[in-house]
Amino acid sequence: MAEETSFYTNRAKAHLGDHLDLSGDEDLGNSQNLSRDIVNCVPVGLIIWHLKNLDDPNSFQLITANSVMSEILEMPLDQLLREAIAAPFPAFLGIEPADFYAEVVRSAQTRSLGEVRYRNRQKIQTVLSLTAFPMPNQCVGVVVEDITEFKQIEAGLQTDRNLFQRIVATTQEGIWLFDVEGKTSYVNQQMGDMLGYSVAEMLGRSLLDFVDDEARTAIAVPFAKLHGLRGQHDLRFRCRSGDSLWAIVSATPMFNEDGEFVSTLVMVTDVTERKQAEVNLAASETLYRRLFESAQDGILVVAPENGSITDANPSLLKLLGYAYQELVGKKLWEIGFVSDAEGQLTFQTLMEQGDLRYDNLLLRTRYGRHIEVEFISNVYQAGSRQVIQCNVRDITERRQTEAELRQFTTRLQQSNQELEDFAAIASHDLQEPLRKIQAFGDRLKSQYSQALTHEGQDYLERMQTAARRMQVLINDLLSVSRITTRAKPFVKVNLNEVIQEVLSDLEIQIQRVKAQITVEELPTIDADPLQMRQLLQNLLSNALKFHQPDVPPIVLIRSQIFNSACPDGSNPLQNARCQIIVTDNGIGFAQNYTDRIFTVFQRLHSSSEYEGTGIGLAICRKIAERHGGTITASSVPGQGSTFTIVLPLQQPN
Repeated sequence: MAEETSFYTNRAKAHLGDHLDLSGDEDLGNSQNLSRDIVNCVPVGLIIWHLKNLDDPNSFQLITANSVMSEILEMPLDQLLREAIAAPFPAFLGIEPADFYAEVVRSAQTRSLGEVRYRNRQKIQTVLSLTAFPMPNQCVGVVVEDITEFKQIEAGLQTDRNLFQRIVATTQEGIWLFDVEGKTSYVNQQMGDMLGYSVAEMLGRSLLDFVDDEARTAIAVPFAKLHGLRGQHDLRFRCRSGDSLWAIVSATPMFNEDGEFVSTLVMVTDVTERKQAEVNLAASETLYRRLFESAQDGILVVAPENGSITDANPSLLKLLGYAYQELVGKKLWEIGFVSDAEGQLTFQTLMEQGDLRYDNLLLRTRYGRHIEVEFISNVYQAGSRQVIQCNVRDITERRQTEAELRQFTTRLQQSNQELEDFAAIASHDLQEPLRKIQAFGDRLKSQYSQALTHEGQDYLERMQTAARRMQVLINDLLSVSRITTRAKPFVKVNLNEVIQEVLSDLEIQIQRVKAQITVEELPTIDADPLQMRQLLQNLLSNALKFHQPDVPPIVLIRSQIFNSACPDGSNPLQNARCQIIVTDNGIGFAQNYTDRIFTVFQRLHSSSEYEGTGIGLAICRKIAERHGGTITASSVPGQGSTFTIVLPLQQPN
């Protein structure tokens, strides 16, 4: 085996000498040795072979290869030489075809063979960089460099570069890079989106171009310094849309290996929502404080851990007579409870239940006066801590008012009873002598009228007319009083049926004045049926009575339904209203008399012109008000009148 290796080595040496023309005298021999030393000392793999016939790949003959090449291929040099004899070296390595090497010889130019991935006998892959160069006597040399480690480093760098690009592309933060002059040299898309600009629009521009005036003033000086902006800043940016963007800006100067400042890296975090929340919170705290300070009720804030008062508003200080410094720090049970034991029990109950209410708690002021208060307490969470808020309302005056109201109610009940007694008297005792006057007047007229002079007959007629008017007045007064004293419960009332009954009752009067009455569809409402009948009859009677001479009355009765504002969760029907509108073409009246016509005994015309007592419309108003409604009128003299009644469709329970 040693002899075989020596054979191949000597053969390679001979070829190297022959083809490089290094044989000859002693100096040339030394040169030959020097060439071999150079080949072996080259720090990269080196292979040299001879192309005897440029057109015949089989004429390729390996001349030599250095030890570095042997190491790269992990193949002993003698084995490399043996295998290269069996097959030309290019074919053995599996790289460029033979004509490529022939072209290198012909052109006398160095050519790159690029990168070759090579697996050794242990199946370990390496990456080799190969370069072919021409040599004398149709020889070609190939420099082989193992770049596996470089490729691994390059792959790692590419992986890091890809990772960085993914981070930049997906981060929610803006990334901004400024050069030594403070101009934008790089900005990511997220930063552009945050401000509403494209990346191209931001390149070459200063950070100062995108912040508002206040922020520009704050950072102009440090931004202009040699090493640019550094540290963390709260800045407000001006977006393209005109909106503001609050951000935390973290700036870091960047230096090269020589310590020279080259750029500023800026990370921008959008905190607009947080800033807005802080503004809203501050506004909310300001609003709460204003409400706290201006509240008419007394307010206490108490620490739940020990019952100490931590805050009190001016109303409470005034109510109990304390100065702020005197009250803050005291225990809840030390500010006016009849006894400390009672106050401590109240505090303990409050902490157990979470809320507490007294409708009539007796407290003692700083000066010993006792007041009755409404006391409402709640335990609630304020951020990370618990607090107790106590609302204290002085109800001393309200209690006095309630007592006075009870007395007034008692007097009102007595008054109503007296009104009922009057109604009983009016319906029986007053009418009894009136009936006798009328009865004896009738007898006097029928039996003795011939004995009376013409003047006496006139006196008798006037007496009977006055008696009849007196009876009408008494009956009308009874009607007014009975609206409340003899009121019936509310039931479902179909107003269409009621108006038909009224038209039937007034049939003779309608025919006498040749009236034309039109009734449109009317609703069904909760009401007192008798009073609804009285209401419509009074209005219709007035329309028939107050008509223009020689002009038949034309009356239109119609309705419409509408809804008023409905609180959340309430029944819409409870807020529904109906309008009943009665329009006529009668004599009308001046609009400034509107209030007068609804007052008892107020007349716009004398009884000689139009009969009646002037109570009818007053009764209509009382009926409307008793049903929770209203009645109004509009008119123009000579052009008729319109009466509008507004009533609820459904009465409250």
